[in-house]
Amino acid sequence: MPFTGVEGRPRTQPAIDGDQAVFDKNGFARQVAYAIRWSHSIGDWDIGLSNFYDTSRDPLILVETDSAGLVSLTPYYQNINQTGLDVQATIESWLLKLEAIVRVSETDTDFATVAGVEYTFFNIAETGLDIGLLAEYLYDSRGRFAPTAFQNDFFTGIRFALNDVQDTQILAGVIVDSNTYEQFYNIEASRRFFDSFKLEVEARFFNGASAGDPTYSFRKDSHFRFELSYHF
Repeated sequence: MPFTGVEGRPRTQPAIDGDQAVFDKNGFARQVAYAIRWSHSIGDWDIGLSNFYDTSRDPLILVETDSAGLVSLTPYYQNINQTGLDVQATIESWLLKLEAIVRVSETDTDFATVAGVEYTFFNIAETGLDIGLLAEYLYDSRGRFAPTAFQNDFFTGIRFALNDVQDTQILAGVIVDSNTYEQFYNIEASRRFFDSFKLEVEARFFNGASAGDPTYSFRKDSHFRFELSYHF
């Protein structure tokens, strides 16, 4: 798994040293590994079940201190047995979503989930414009040891879809930490040009983190990203 370096965004302080990654006793040695998934639709409901057994692609981050007192962050890859459930229901203008996993490793059993709803106003004023309102809850039982900052947070957002030939879309939202109230703002937009070009714009802003919070090192990492791609 690649990690953001000193020049990347967002970045941790100190940077995560992927070259010093630690693996459990099996490492990437030859072993039985598998990934399976089952899905089914019942009326308005889509249901999926999955299971994964192998080395985790989602490491724990270990905080270590050397003899000189310097702190380092090291990724630790465990062998895991992960079971997942995803459920989605489309009921008129409502979209209900749930994704949940239970991950069993040699050190712990973890649980993570994202649950949310989206309500869409279709073809506003007969312009073809759709506007969706989103709300989600994000949880990870690993807390500060999780490789993500979103351990007990709420997301609200708004989505614009112009339904034009250029497939213009905009998504804007904010994630708020339920404990510290720090905020992570995100804006994503995309639009096709001519027959082969596509422009994507992303803006991310961090605000409100205090010293000691997991995202404190991101306080100066607000950034814009522009990507122009050509398809042939």
